[in-house]
Amino acid sequence: ALPSDFVPEIFPDQDPNLVIQFAKQAWQPCKVGDSDAEQFFRHILLGIGSDDNWQSYDVRHRQVLKSWLGERSERICQLLTQLRNQDIVLGVISNHCSSWFWDIFDTYGYTDLFPRDLVVVSDSVKCAKPDPKIFDVFLSRLRQFDASAVPSDCIFIDDKVANVQAAQDSGMRAIHYNGEIENEESLYDKLKLAGIPL
Repeated sequence: ALPSDFVPEIFPDQDPNLVIQFAKQAWQPCKVGDSDAEQFFRHILLGIGSDDNWQSYDVRHRQVLKSWLGERSERICQLLTQLRNQDIVLGVISNHCSSWFWDIFDTYGYTDLFPRDLVVVSDSVKCAKPDPKIFDVFLSRLRQFDASAVPSDCIFIDDKVANVQAAQDSGMRAIHYNGEIENEESLYDKLKLAGIPL
């Protein structure tokens, strides 16, 4: 989920459409490292004509993100652990702001499940999905991790069709899965069809 999806919850007294408009504008440079969390919230506050302290909104935003993920975290960790126990190497390509991403990632114990070098956060590499460059970054890191690895060894999962297509264009296999509208059994079925024994 994009930060803009949660922003109306952080600005409950503001017009949600207006807040989302400014959040989407602010998110574009943020996710590719051309701005940061402070600039993200300052842009929104300027747009809605507020001189509030940006940091209080950043704190609230982190709380909302953690709450949203917390509802899903146990089930996600179970699946990831199951995959790891089958010696499947896990990686991440995330469109995110690193300060938010790592806060969430560390809070829910994902750090122990993923090799750090195979976690690619968009702002740290100055490009974001579906840009082919971010897939190239990941595949380059994967080859350093395992010299015999090829793109087709990877199964990429994403909720956006454009990102799935970009992964396929890079040579990866890919699964389109949206956890907001599909149940977990659907993901398991798709992984099984891709050859993952679950």
